[in-house]
Amino acid sequence: MLSPNRRIIGLSLLTLITITLIASLASAAYDTGGIQIDLNDTRLTAGDDFTLQIEFQDPEYNDSRRVEVLVEIDGTQVHLQDHTVNFIEGQKYQLNISSSSFRDEKDDNVFESMLMKYECDTSHTISVEVDDQVDTATDELTYKVDGEDFKTITITPSVPNLKDNTVVYVSDYRDRDFSGVDVRWTWVSDTNGDTDNAWDIADKYRTVRTSSGGETSTNFGTRFGTDARGKYQLDVYTAGYCLNTKTVDVDSEIAYVGPNPSVPKVGEQFTIRVTSKEGSSAVSGIQVKVGSNQALTDANGYARFTINSPGDYDLVIGATGDYSNTPILGTITVAAKGGLAIAISNNKPNIGEAVTLTVTGPDGAVMPSAAVALAAPDGSGGTYTTTTAGTVSYTPTQSGTYRITASKSGYTNGTATFSTQNTFKVTIDNPSAWIIGAQVSVTVLSYANQPVQDAAVMIKDTTTSATTDLNGRAIISLPKAGDVQVLVRKATYQDATVTQRVQCNLQATATPSSLDVGDQSIITVLNDANKPVAADLRVTSPDGSEVVAKSDYTLTTDKEGEYRIDASLAGCQQSTVTVTARRQPLTLTTEVQDDKLLVTALSNTKVAAGVSLRISSPAGTKTVITNNRGEATVDLAENGNYTVTSADSRYIPATTTFEKESSALGRYWWIIIVLGVAIVIVAVVALAVMQAYKKVNRRRRPPHVLDIKDEDTHLNP
Repeated sequence: MLSPNRRIIGLSLLTLITITLIASLASAAYDTGGIQIDLNDTRLTAGDDFTLQIEFQDPEYNDSRRVEVLVEIDGTQVHLQDHTVNFIEGQKYQLNISSSSFRDEKDDNVFESMLMKYECDTSHTISVEVDDQVDTATDELTYKVDGEDFKTITITPSVPNLKDNTVVYVSDYRDRDFSGVDVRWTWVSDTNGDTDNAWDIADKYRTVRTSSGGETSTNFGTRFGTDARGKYQLDVYTAGYCLNTKTVDVDSEIAYVGPNPSVPKVGEQFTIRVTSKEGSSAVSGIQVKVGSNQALTDANGYARFTINSPGDYDLVIGATGDYSNTPILGTITVAAKGGLAIAISNNKPNIGEAVTLTVTGPDGAVMPSAAVALAAPDGSGGTYTTTTAGTVSYTPTQSGTYRITASKSGYTNGTATFSTQNTFKVTIDNPSAWIIGAQVSVTVLSYANQPVQDAAVMIKDTTTSATTDLNGRAIISLPKAGDVQVLVRKATYQDATVTQRVQCNLQATATPSSLDVGDQSIITVLNDANKPVAADLRVTSPDGSEVVAKSDYTLTTDKEGEYRIDASLAGCQQSTVTVTARRQPLTLTTEVQDDKLLVTALSNTKVAAGVSLRISSPAGTKTVITNNRGEATVDLAENGNYTVTSADSRYIPATTTFEKESSALGRYWWIIIVLGVAIVIVAVVALAVMQAYKKVNRRRRPPHVLDIKDEDTHLNP
């Protein structure tokens, strides 16, 4: 029998083994058949809670298991808790979790703190993962939150501070005062959360509700502390309305921007803008001093000044109310006004020609009542006052440079100069008479229409010149055609140039205009005055080839047809003449002299010298040229036909033939051969006939008749 101690030890071991087995079974994998999640409503109204339904599809056997449930919405963990589930084999099991009971791993209701149930206008994804004493399983779905939008949400002041109350006004979608709306301020710049200047669940926040007038009032210094400056997140929400979030700066320090323009001028308005230091938002009601001048900033943070004296001025921006008592100090430099400007209507007027002087200020605006002093070239002058249009009209009477000074109190003087001049009025007398080689007149007057004597009148790029007389007239010759420039010049006057066309018509002539090929024609070109001119010639032959020459030109024709001669001269109208060249008739005769063939070429019974002849003979082809008597010879080396053909473009082609014969015997050698052949043929035929005749006679003789000769031979052996 076991002792009591041993019994106790045995029971303890048995208990330990049992517990171990139970723990092993509990920690073993358990197949739930997967999960499927759903919501009691997948289309929610802003502010509604919902029930998350997790359905285990097919538990493998009856058991009680601990299930860890992880829920995330749009990637943010909202729930991580253990749940005990009693599974029945083969039966689906549904686990329901209300959104109001969501708790994360820190036991925080992130879903509620982040106001997720008020986030509208976007689809949300909810995902679930189960684990621990069951096989891991996941599922997800999407849902959407609908709601109205607030019509108006305003913050006063727009840049809140730590000491003044900040009022938030809210109106509903019909723009009526909305009471009972939750308004939550979160100080996102504090150091309690995980991130700086971004919302965190650990950030300090305060929630208030709007009154019957749709307003809430918050004092940041009281609620969050006297040093709680920085960024705040404002969340406005209520049941049925979508969440509205804004970020604002709460500051107690200021800064300024300006002046604008950066260097203001005397009498010119400039601005200083006061803003919050961090948010750069306008701050109103701040006193700004520039020297002894002071102003308060308006609703947009601007203070405006106009200073009437140049210099450096102290800038002091004083703090009031919730802002620091330390003023901002600086310096503003005000520059003197700019100088006056003088515009002259004509910088080179003629003597006696009025000019208009216009005085303007630095901004380009006309300057009335400005003093304008003019000094003439001889030192005399006067002072004038500009009109309301800022102008002065003045007529110079001297030749030279005038000096102008414009002045007005508060402005720097403006200066300018102009110089007078004399100009010509040039008239071309009778322009139609301007023909090359002609003499024409030019009239020169002053700006005041008075004749100008002793003015030089020249044609540019030529040596032609003349001088005007008492009447301002000059006679000049026209040496060239085309557009010429007539230059008029005289001391104290400005040069004048007038362009005038000088007419030129050419007439080309050809003498003679019709001739035989090889003859010559003289080409002459005349101008309007019927005088020869050295014109440029382009001679085009009948075959299209061209020759460039000058008139007078001797044209030697070498081809039949029409020659075109174009005559041209710079500035002149082109002229054209034609010359027609015709070929002459040609007669060729032949005779034999001293065993040579003599060929004579005549044209219209005249000797044709220098004619090229092509002679074809049994020995080949040869070319010869007729001499000054029109004759050419060729050796008669062989018997046969000789053909003579002209090969000269000046003449109409001609051809003749000549036959060289042999001696009489030689001439009839072929007849002798024919006769000899005939005699042989006759002899052969005669012999053949005789042989045939003999054979016929033998056949006709009787057999008993003996030939006498044979008989005699037989009788006398």
